[in-house]
Amino acid sequence: ENLIVEETDNVLRQWERKLYSVYANKMSKDVGKVRNRWTLKIWDTFINDAKLIDEQFTIQISKLAYHFAKMDVVDEHKHIIRYQTMSWLEFIESLARIVQFKKMPAKERIEMVGKNDVCEYYDWLIEEGITHQEHMLREPMECDEEGTEQDPFAWQLDQLIRLIFRNLKLDGQTFSEMRPPDDAS
Repeated sequence: ENLIVEETDNVLRQWERKLYSVYANKMSKDVGKVRNRWTLKIWDTFINDAKLIDEQFTIQISKLAYHFAKMDVVDEHKHIIRYQTMSWLEFIESLARIVQFKKMPAKERIEMVGKNDVCEYYDWLIEEGITHQEHMLREPMECDEEGTEQDPFAWQLDQLIRLIFRNLKLDGQTFSEMRPPDDAS
């Protein structure tokens, strides 16, 4: 539902080349004949490198995002590689799954401290010496309460991708833009 809207499509188009660069640079080199897929081990490394794990988005939930992104129902005996690995298109779907599972700072909270995006907000938190959780406790806002209308999905996805690249860069990783091949799915 959220992936098939123009706003989400625009976000993915904006980030496609950089995302594919991440995907291509981390592709599995050890899964037999199929070299353009990610294993769960590569996924776990990506999630850790992107520093996405927190009290709410746990390692177990990140594994759910990996498995829920799988689009093909395959016979695990006949097609073990496809069963155990993630394609480029499934990687894109996995980002949408992370948005569903990971609570990001609300746009209203980010703007309240005079910042434009989640990266500036997290940099501000570091300068202030507090965590996002501590900030929410110090300055409760209606936007943080359960059941409150969330920010638009496309905005959340964009913020997640920005956070991923910020954290990968802080980890010393850089990625040039690469165009995915037409048959990358």
